Amino acid sequence: MMTAELKKFYEKEYDTLSNAHFQAAQRITTFFQYALIILSAPITIIGLNKGTSQIIDQLSINLICIAISLVGFFIVMYLGQLRTEVLMYARCINTIRKLFYDENRTELIFHNEYSVLLTQKRKPKYWDGEQFIFIILSLGIINTSYLIYAVHNIFCSSYWVYIICPIFFIFHFVFYYIFTRQSEANTRFYKHTIGIDIDGVLNLHKEQFVLIYNILVDEGKIKETKISIDDIKTIPVQDAGKIKESDARKVFNTSDYWDTMPAISLAGKVISEKLHNIMGYKICIFTNRDWNPLDSQKRPYNIKKNTKKWLKENGIPAKNVYFELGNFDSPISVNTALYKNRFYISAARKIEFFVEDKPLNARRLANICRYVFLINDTYNQENKDNPFPYNVIRVTGWEDIYKHIEEL
Repeated sequence: MMTAELKKFYEKEYDTLSNAHFQAAQRITTFFQYALIILSAPITIIGLNKGTSQIIDQLSINLICIAISLVGFFIVMYLGQLRTEVLMYARCINTIRKLFYDENRTELIFHNEYSVLLTQKRKPKYWDGEQFIFIILSLGIINTSYLIYAVHNIFCSSYWVYIICPIFFIFHFVFYYIFTRQSEANTRFYKHTIGIDIDGVLNLHKEQFVLIYNILVDEGKIKETKISIDDIKTIPVQDAGKIKESDARKVFNTSDYWDTMPAISLAGKVISEKLHNIMGYKICIFTNRDWNPLDSQKRPYNIKKNTKKWLKENGIPAKNVYFELGNFDSPISVNTALYKNRFYISAARKIEFFVEDKPLNARRLANICRYVFLINDTYNQENKDNPFPYNVIRVTGWEDIYKHIEEL
């Protein structure tokens, strides 16, 4: 049942959204009126120019007509965006209506002419072929008429008029269709894209770290005792206190650590076959592997090349892989720090879902992505005093992630 506080919150939101809806609708009407005034300006100039003495030469008039037709086209695009914004508010209002109907369905009459407002939260449609389409049609005719006038006078032929002007007129409807299509698919806010971290999400990095660490202990390269999985309580591993930072760097600078990294079971199959091939999601891979190990022959190790090779070998799409830079040994520029990281890229690419294992990253990405899936592990348990945002979903594995995305 809805609490009194939540009900009060929804009531305030309903009032706010209702006001925003009507204000946005009024903006469309007002802007349309101003647009008609702007678009009527060339008619006045052409009329004054028909007298015995020309105020403006014909070439300037033609250029003004072309400019006004383009301005009118941009006005159409702006109005189209405003219209989808109005309908977005309407859908939010209908969502709240439906919520209250579901809570009080026994007290409301279901079979009446207003039932659509109570049950259809995805109404009305963004493509408005009954009202707004006539605004597009009106402005399209005006804009195209100015273009016809200018093109005919410039080329002194109807040939280019028949080619350019119909295309220009059709573009008014094409762009309006694109806006509505993006809004219906919710791609104006999020693209059909999933961001995925590598270490701890696609591989068993804890097990691998313990294995390589103990090998280095046996070889005498680390002057400490061996460790177990239970000693990995934090990420970075040195934050727990038992593992030294310098020893952790020795592990990461060992090429075998990366070459023999085991993959998580079913990760490649779920990502490649289900999320990418069946559901059509674009896959973006992120990793903070800015390390410079030497291979077994003490030669420079290309970690970027070998990471992409590892991804392909494990059936994971490696077309879009982003390497975040910066570690103990490799200082980076301000530009790289600010713009070449998963947070900026996720916002710029409007990534819808992200799969993470680090708590701090999950919290930050929750402010950017629609949902963040946090792979459950011992080092990312929730702090009762600082719970995760509602859109951080803890998952046990890739089958669990796939089920959640199907539902969402």
